[in-house]
Amino acid sequence: MDGLPRRDINSAKSSSIAIGEVTPLVRKANSSHDDLGTNRPTKPRPSYWYAVIPLSFTVFAASGILPSLIDLMNKVLCDRYYDSPSEVDKGALDLSARKCDIPEIQSLVATAQAIFHFLIHASTLGVVSYYGHLSDTKGRVFVFRSSVFGGLLMILMLALTALYPQTFGLSLVFIGAFLRGVFGGDPGLMAAVKAYIADCTDPKERTIAFGRLLASALCATVLGSNFASFIIKATASTSSIFYVALVIVSAILAFSFLIPESVHTHTQQNKVDELSFWDKLNIARSVRTLLTIKTYRVSRMAMPLIATVSFLSSIIVFPPILLYAMLTLGWSAFQAGLLMGAMAFSKLIMSTAIVPMLTKFAIGDGNDTGRILRYNIWMTRIGCFFVAMEMFAIGLARTNSELFIAVLIGSFAMLSLPSVQSLMTTVIDPADVGKVLGASAALDTIGLLIAQLGLNALYSATLAFCPPLTFYVCGVVGLMACACAFLIHPRQDSQSSNSSRE
Repeated sequence: MDGLPRRDINSAKSSSIAIGEVTPLVRKANSSHDDLGTNRPTKPRPSYWYAVIPLSFTVFAASGILPSLIDLMNKVLCDRYYDSPSEVDKGALDLSARKCDIPEIQSLVATAQAIFHFLIHASTLGVVSYYGHLSDTKGRVFVFRSSVFGGLLMILMLALTALYPQTFGLSLVFIGAFLRGVFGGDPGLMAAVKAYIADCTDPKERTIAFGRLLASALCATVLGSNFASFIIKATASTSSIFYVALVIVSAILAFSFLIPESVHTHTQQNKVDELSFWDKLNIARSVRTLLTIKTYRVSRMAMPLIATVSFLSSIIVFPPILLYAMLTLGWSAFQAGLLMGAMAFSKLIMSTAIVPMLTKFAIGDGNDTGRILRYNIWMTRIGCFFVAMEMFAIGLARTNSELFIAVLIGSFAMLSLPSVQSLMTTVIDPADVGKVLGASAALDTIGLLIAQLGLNALYSATLAFCPPLTFYVCGVVGLMACACAFLIHPRQDSQSSNSSRE
């Protein structure tokens, strides 16, 4: 360093400080030497594919578990029903003569499913903001590894229950659900993956990267479901998928120790952790950060509006479409499968072909941040509008073809999903990405709880006199999200130099 002119040293220092959104947090230089010429060991260069690929395999393993979980609950509760002291005469029946599809048992299974999902979402809600803070201080990979470990524990509990159903009943299933949430759950996992992608990309690449994330998850869901069906048919056992998933998730956990951390050393070294453990667990405090966080190049209320759009979208992400089609239009399981395939395929085409093409056409080859922001804002507005139109179209559908057209309209919702995540991570300081995504994940978890409890209850209550009412309500929620998106505006007078972000 003594041989360098002093002005070069000063410029080197200033360049290490000027980190903005135009440059990703992780340098793209593929060199084994640092700026001053000293040799360093060659390390894997962080890329968003390090997050996308393991997540895809996680989704692949998880997509086949739910049908087997329902079957496991059905078997355990059926045996308990017939073996209970109040059902002595029924318990004396031959095992082959027991009927597990009677309303009494199905009601127990539905209740068990509700408890299972509630335990996951409720325990996740209590800790997801804490993991958001850990993402900024300990690193994205740490949080990713924690969430995968929680999923591994849950699958292990399911496998033990399948091996010893008479011993454990459903107690291990519920313990596994609780542990899954305590270690971050799906919201914590997705927040870590999104933060990793934000670290490794600039605003221009980010929307495409988030689109590829969604496309990979869709592919993994379709392939994982088909693979699970093949395994179950080949082994003649629904519980065999638990053991296969156990192996896959264990391999993902082992691979996570090889993933290079994405967070720039500048972010970690200058991150001041002023909050106590209990403050990090405080959901209300975490959500309030969305109101007080400093944003750049957008209006002051942009971040609360973006988070509201994400929250409202999470409420209507799982409407009872298949149940409505089977009960109202008399669809068979085969027709429902075709509908699921059409939905997945249309969304896959949208996220892998249409979104990258539109992004390339609208943004071009430059790095005009204002243009990128305007593009993402408009894609968010258009996507939310199509979500609302899909819900109204489903409610108005009276034939099979009309319902297929309605869900195809919904594929245009894929326009908004990557843009919302890109907006959320582009308009804030890179050091706050994990905290903001954690707070947003907490809101989205509340939305999922509302969807699980509120929409299903509404559908059951209105099924007798107005089956489409649930979808009309979802349409109104979609319009509310669209209205919030139209209130997001770029700030024309923003002076957002890179140095101001530090």
